[in-house]
Amino acid sequence: VRVYDGTTALDSVARSAYIGVEGTEFTQYESIRDGIKLTWIQVDDVNGYKIYRSTDGMSYELVATVDSGNTFTDKDVKYDNRYYYKIKTYVNISSGNETTTEESTESVVVSIHRVVTAPSYVNVEMNGYDKVSLSWYNLDEVDGYKIYRSYFDEADEYVEMEEIADVSGNVYTFQADITDIPRGKNVTFYVKSYMNEGGIKQLSSHVYDDVYIKFRPVANIKWYVSGDRIYVKWDEYVATGMTVTGYTAGVYSNVLGTNYITSHTSDTNSFTSVAMVPGNVYYIYVQAKNAMQTAFTPKQEPYV
Repeated sequence: VRVYDGTTALDSVARSAYIGVEGTEFTQYESIRDGIKLTWIQVDDVNGYKIYRSTDGMSYELVATVDSGNTFTDKDVKYDNRYYYKIKTYVNISSGNETTTEESTESVVVSIHRVVTAPSYVNVEMNGYDKVSLSWYNLDEVDGYKIYRSYFDEADEYVEMEEIADVSGNVYTFQADITDIPRGKNVTFYVKSYMNEGGIKQLSSHVYDDVYIKFRPVANIKWYVSGDRIYVKWDEYVATGMTVTGYTAGVYSNVLGTNYITSHTSDTNSFTSVAMVPGNVYYIYVQAKNAMQTAFTPKQEPYV
């Protein structure tokens, strides 16, 4: 600006103005082990970025000024809370001995719920007849896992989300005892990951899988041969919640138990085969039956 008296310049002053600071936007925001990580588009010809945070989406406070790079992790956050963020770029403008800061317009607000990362899946399988094996995708960013189960008990009352284990550290498998679970029913197992925060275990959402609790096979099968007959005896079968009305016993020519030579239905825990061919190998299977005359126990390991 120059000041004139008629046509003569008397004095001048100079100021500079930076018009239109280019803004940026967040490209990614995620809850990680250390906090909430924010990533944005990097902008040339700016001096840095200002990050603002709110817990209600209305009142914001400056939480960080980042001079370089395009990421920031907000560590001053707590689990199970929602946070709102916006970002501005800024440019420092010098004129003489003065420096001013010009900011861009604020970005689009992003919102994120600070949560513990949950496992992506859990798989549950029977391990014998008294245990189940659970496996899940292990997470580096959590402190441990809690395991639960739901099922119908012997009185047919529903047991909901009963905690059975707390496993800490870098683990991804667990063996659960099921000796107290009624047989012949589905049981649902759940896994939640957790983070320790101020002495409190903050839990993730759960993943789950169902497994059918198999009945135990008939046990202690004994046999002997007399002449061309096979005599077989076994322990009486007792199953909680299931009425045992009899047994199906079979003698098979193959280990798979598909080609039977003779089968026998009995109300008692023994049977005698028909005449067999001496010198041949036979496989014996016994299964318990319910009131519907259906075999509900699996075939045990074959007796030869």
